[in-house]
Amino acid sequence: MSTPLPRCFSARRMDDCHRAIHEALFGDKAPSLSMTNFISIVESPEFHLPSTAVLDGAPLQRKDVECSFRALHPEYDEKRQWNDAKQVLDKIMRVRPSFRFLHGPRLFSIPGLHDVLQREDFGPIQWAVDNLGGDGSRAYVGLFSPDLDLASRAQPLPALVGVHFVQEGKYLDLVATFRSLELSFWWTVNMFEAIQLLEWAASRRTKITPRRITFFSPVAGWNATTRSPVPPELDSMSVAEIGAVVKRALSPASKAREAREVIIRLLADKASNTHHSNLDAGGLRTFCDLVKVHDEPHRLANVLAEVQKAIALIEDAVNAPDRRRVTAKEAKQAMDNAILLFRAFWKLE
Repeated sequence: MSTPLPRCFSARRMDDCHRAIHEALFGDKAPSLSMTNFISIVESPEFHLPSTAVLDGAPLQRKDVECSFRALHPEYDEKRQWNDAKQVLDKIMRVRPSFRFLHGPRLFSIPGLHDVLQREDFGPIQWAVDNLGGDGSRAYVGLFSPDLDLASRAQPLPALVGVHFVQEGKYLDLVATFRSLELSFWWTVNMFEAIQLLEWAASRRTKITPRRITFFSPVAGWNATTRSPVPPELDSMSVAEIGAVVKRALSPASKAREAREVIIRLLADKASNTHHSNLDAGGLRTFCDLVKVHDEPHRLANVLAEVQKAIALIEDAVNAPDRRRVTAKEAKQAMDNAILLFRAFWKLE
């Protein structure tokens, strides 16, 4: 049996490269939505949204790419990028534990070691960029973490497993290695991410120009359905913000209806964005506790029972990898049930 040759796609612009990938998968022959030994090479590190990229079957929008990037990198700052080491570390320390893809904390921090070294700028990727000299083989950072991926399984294992910076004269290239690579949506998000990382790394060196981005994955495929890593809005709200909405919704004031619609929207967004790689019960638990505080006659007990069921299922999904997909769907159904009960109780159409 012969070994499949690498499938290599190369173009100057990323949108042209993605178009070539799409054509190879959906060409004249019967579509084959996966390939092995995948390589893509983009010569110019400029973002051009591919017209062939999709998210759940719909054309991918730039805002979806940027929101997904920010979900992967909560430590990133639009103005300072990653140049303020203290700000980066502070943001990472404030990230609430949840079961979702996170690249930034794996690349820019070493849990427990910053205090020992008393250096805020000493993270894996900073070390990689600082080691561009010599043969360049040390300018590498891996994302696999034994603590996260073996001991606690606190996060889903990233598909991106390594980033390598390669200097050639005045040019700096980035090579990203994946354990597997989804092509319809994630290739574009990972390209956006690689462009930001490459530009940041080049800016840390003198007279260096960012250039080529190469992706390699032993397995790559085009999924008919894909899920964004963006966390639900409810999980990003503070206790005070959730409490303010709940208090207004459960009051007899004239603006109660508006607040109730907000709660329906937040729960619908939470249900829609809960899946096997995006699990967080924190926002729901806070919401449930605050409703209990303001629901003095306990008129919403049956509704909260569904919310509590969803919380328990999300926690079960995190702790049971073999049943994670099924349990996440059951949690989504419990939230959908809670939305129907809230609408009925509040007489919302």
